[in-house]
Amino acid sequence: MTISITYEVKWQLVGNDKYKLATGGEVINTKTLEIISKVSKGAKVGYYIDGIFKPKSDFKWEKIPALKKCPFGSQNY
Repeated sequence: MTISITYEVKWQLVGNDKYKLATGGEVINTKTLEIISKVSKGAKVGYYIDGIFKPKSDFKWEKIPALKKCPFGSQNY
């Protein structure tokens, strides 16, 4: 039996593009394919990004570009 779950992502973390924000509010590590758990530490709520706690208020998100230009020609990938 195979179960497949698909997430639609439109945002990525500035400076660390392996972390994506799904439209449902989940933060996903696309390198390890894990959903990052929300953690409260003291009075702050955030996530552990690369083993370091970062409060949610410090996150800066950027839109994921629709297409990337191939550096070796005029094609997109």
